[in-house]
Amino acid sequence: MFSKFSFSKALLISLSLFVTHAANAELTQVSVLIDASNECGKNGYFTNNTKNGFSDCKITVQDDDGVNQYLNDIIVKYDGDLSWDETSENYKNKLANDDFKFTGTTDTDNGTNTNVEGTWVYNNKQYKYPDIRFWTAKSGDDFLLFWQVDSNEVPSNCTDGTSDDNLSFACMSLAQSVTTGSWTTPSGTSLSHISFFGGLCKEGETRAGCGGTTTTQVPEPTTLALFGLAIMGLSLQRKRKS
Repeated sequence: MFSKFSFSKALLISLSLFVTHAANAELTQVSVLIDASNECGKNGYFTNNTKNGFSDCKITVQDDDGVNQYLNDIIVKYDGDLSWDETSENYKNKLANDDFKFTGTTDTDNGTNTNVEGTWVYNNKQYKYPDIRFWTAKSGDDFLLFWQVDSNEVPSNCTDGTSDDNLSFACMSLAQSVTTGSWTTPSGTSLSHISFFGGLCKEGETRAGCGGTTTTQVPEPTTLALFGLAIMGLSLQRKRKS
């Protein structure tokens, strides 16, 4: 007969395995190429009512019912030489110009194009308001939009790499709050600018994806504690048998 101790043991071990899996979960970066001269223009995905210009730029996308769904606000923009250009008025007092560090930047072999790819780090990889979920790399008349999703969502809702299929509410709504990422420019030409979008979390908010526990960042002490409880359960069962 399945005793209460056996049940407790199974439950604790299952919880331990679940948390261990969560701690090791990974994110996959996805992207889409958008043919538009300005990511804050009226191109069907990024809206900007001209009242406050740059600060009103938002990411919206239609859901399956054809209803526009708000996703994120513009946060900050950096020029092609990766120097600070402009911060949204909505977040001006919450962001320092040097909160973003750019590394691993590379140019084309002939030296005629600059900053065609690289990586970025936000606030030394520590969560900070406002959260960052999308970023764009603009070059010429196109830009690439990037975000990261739980790897388990590929290929069910998102496609790894750059794909038109990712430009959907099903995939874009899964964008995770992240503190690091990478970019490449369209066609490997010189970077015009990089824009960062976020602000989905409220200041001081602590929940999954907003400075709290997420499926990709589970504190290791929690995992160890659950294993400890599982071992205790086994010990109690053995004592009862003896």
